[in-house]
Amino acid sequence: MPPDKLQRYTTTAKINAQVTDYLKANYSTKWIRNDLDKPTYLSMNDAQIYHDIAKRWPTEPLIDPNGHYRSFANAIMNSGRNIQQNDIFYQQLQLEFEFVKNWKIFAEMNYRTDNYLTHKTTLFTTDWTVQNTPANTSGTTSISESRARTNFFNPNVYTNYALNLDSGHSFCS
Repeated sequence: MPPDKLQRYTTTAKINAQVTDYLKANYSTKWIRNDLDKPTYLSMNDAQIYHDIAKRWPTEPLIDPNGHYRSFANAIMNSGRNIQQNDIFYQQLQLEFEFVKNWKIFAEMNYRTDNYLTHKTTLFTTDWTVQNTPANTSGTTSISESRARTNFFNPNVYTNYALNLDSGHSFCS
C-alpha cells in the first residue's frame, strides 16, 4: 500500500508594459495544481481516524499473528485509494489610461477557474479469526469518478484624479 502523497505545483508570471504614452498594461497569472493520493478510509471523514484511535487500547497490535492487519488499520491499508487533482488558474489584466495629466482610468478583469477531479476506489475489508478464516466482511466495493469546474469573472472599472499644488496641498478623488 503506497503512503499518502501530496504534490503541489505552482507557476506565476507577471508582465507590465508601457504600451503608449497614455496606456499602461499589467497582466498577471498564477497556476496551482494539487495532487493528493490517500486511503479511501481517510477521505470518508478526515476526523474519523481520531475517533477510532481514541477507542483503541494502546497495546492493540497492528498486525495479528497470522499476518493480517487488525481492525481500523485493516480499513486504512485495504479500503482503496482516493486520488484527487485540483487545478486553480488565476488571470488578471489591468489597463491604466491617462488621457489627461493626473487623471487615471483603470479597467480590470479578473478571472479564476477551478477544476476538480476525484477518482475513488472503495474496497470491502475482511476481518480474520485466530484460526485464519474470514470472520466479518464489511462495506461494499465501488469505483467512482467526479469532475467539477467553477469559474469566477470580475470586471472592474474606476477612475482616480490627483492634483498636487505648488503650495504643498494635494487633492485626490
